[in-house]
Amino acid sequence: METNKWKKDKTPYYIFACVKCGRTLYVKTTQKTKKCLNCMRIHHLAKLPDTTEVIYGLNNTINAVKDKQHTLAIKETGHTPDLRSNNEFRVRTHPAKPSNFSKTLLGVDHGDSAYVKEFKTLLLDLFSKFKEFPQYMIHIMSSEYHIPDSEIPLLLSRFIHNGMLIALPNDYFTLLLKRKNGDYVN
Repeated sequence: METNKWKKDKTPYYIFACVKCGRTLYVKTTQKTKKCLNCMRIHHLAKLPDTTEVIYGLNNTINAVKDKQHTLAIKETGHTPDLRSNNEFRVRTHPAKPSNFSKTLLGVDHGDSAYVKEFKTLLLDLFSKFKEFPQYMIHIMSSEYHIPDSEIPLLLSRFIHNGMLIALPNDYFTLLLKRKNGDYVN
């Protein structure tokens, strides 16, 4: 009976920074050129500096590239970047029905700015699709509701203060709505 042994990857790879954009690249040592997918510059491996790092094994190479990119990001931005995808916020499996919510929720209170009603509608539209949504979605959708970007911080703080908008970690939000029967819905 023959045992199946895993072979350790010992393929040599060069790791180097793109001279145009600074992105860390890796390439097998047997290749002649490498194209940077960020800036499209073509690098000729024969012209790489002698200090180019050689790493053995694809897993080791990828981890080394990640470390170098992380170091570059901290150097450029001053903090660890948040690399979450846009699809990470939670989508509702069964969309909420804004018609179930109290009519007074969409009513304009005395002293409201001209954008409060539009902002409430925007939040309800977001909430009907996503239980939790990131702040940038509010900014993106605000143009559809004719709300200027300068009004968003004021509206956010007002709705958070009123308890309708709940701030979550990492600039995410959810709504706490009151139904006609007095129950709260999240």
